[in-house]
Amino acid sequence: MDVEKERLSGNFLMPNWVAMEHHARFRFVSAYTKGKVVVDCACGNGEGTNVFSEGSASTHGFDVSQEAIDEANQKCKNPVTRFTLASGTQLPLDSNFADVYVSLETIEHIEEDEAFLKEVSRVLKTGGMFICSTPNRNVTNPGKKITDKPANIFHVREYSEQEFTALLKRYFSQVELYGQNRNQRWKVSVLAGLGRFLPFHLAVRLHQLYKLLAHFLRPVSYYNLEKCDKDIIHEYVTAVCIK
Repeated sequence: MDVEKERLSGNFLMPNWVAMEHHARFRFVSAYTKGKVVVDCACGNGEGTNVFSEGSASTHGFDVSQEAIDEANQKCKNPVTRFTLASGTQLPLDSNFADVYVSLETIEHIEEDEAFLKEVSRVLKTGGMFICSTPNRNVTNPGKKITDKPANIFHVREYSEQEFTALLKRYFSQVELYGQNRNQRWKVSVLAGLGRFLPFHLAVRLHQLYKLLAHFLRPVSYYNLEKCDKDIIHEYVTAVCIK
């Protein structure tokens, strides 16, 4: 599997809405990074890292892909930023190093999610902030359980909003959720029912088709993050956690 094609990169064609989703997350995170020591784990091509580094004390990007690190070094010339090849479960950093630790659309790719979170906690200062986003399985893999293989071949697992929150609360004293891409409850319920019976992830394909068609009618603001509400189901969830 060519996992590089899962990354935000100028080297591959990517649907316009996927780029808009990423850029909305970057803008959201940048509000928390001014004057801070920042870690961006799974930094990819450095596009987000470049945004986070504006006004930061220092920003440190890490990725397991040398191709991504090379592209990041070409794209990001901010003198406070450094990119390093490393795994998120073992970063070459001292304990209590970072004020803000960012990892967007990463945890669903990692086999050892708890080992990853333990390393986040080690690297963060007491009172530091962890910002992590992931797909909401109830939307992206309707009708499936956490033990089911996701339709996205690059994902190890996908979490429901409740599962994601429970996992993070084992490592952080505060967890606040923000959602992206609102979905009507009736649509999610229908797709969940279909997802339990249709083969070949057909319910996922129906959601993706709906998303493609609706994209052309949606304003850019649709992709912005908002505080989660129990009455709204979001396609992606971003957690802002305090150690």
